[in-house]
Amino acid sequence: QRQGKLGGVYASWRVYKGKGAINVFIRPPQWTVGLGNALFLEKEGGITLEFAESDPKAQRSYKWGEKTLFCLSVPEMGSILSLQHGESLEFYHDPNKGSSSPGKVQSKILRFQPANAAGSLDYFLSLESRQADKTQRVRVPLTPGEIAVFRELIRYSLPRILGADRVLDSAFNSLQIPEAM
Repeated sequence: QRQGKLGGVYASWRVYKGKGAINVFIRPPQWTVGLGNALFLEKEGGITLEFAESDPKAQRSYKWGEKTLFCLSVPEMGSILSLQHGESLEFYHDPNKGSSSPGKVQSKILRFQPANAAGSLDYFLSLESRQADKTQRVRVPLTPGEIAVFRELIRYSLPRILGADRVLDSAFNSLQIPEAM
């Protein structure tokens, strides 16, 4: 039996395919203690996608040491939830946007695209990462079941990422019930 303070709780969901793999994990929001010992949301949480290419030297092995990260914003999560069958999405992240060198140091493009087969319910989730003179592309096919799991993970996590669950729990727990007269 372990004793002492728990260092954190982590959970992830992974999809392994022939040419690549994806690891999806949730980052909880960060809180700060403010006036009256109340908790205030310091930074909203998020959902991070880790992409890894398969290792051509070993079967069913992936290059997690060379993984590429993409952190979904709250509006991007909403776009994924509202995606209709046959539609595609593309999200562009550039850490140097607004500077004198946008797109030159590193940029990432996440694509959520339907498979080419007519009537297919499958999608591809792909990430293109450009860093200096190197471009990395990882493409992971998703089945309808995997898409459902991904969307449900977003749907369940979204209010918690924004801290709404804590606000509603604390509001309910701090209610004063008047005494009967």
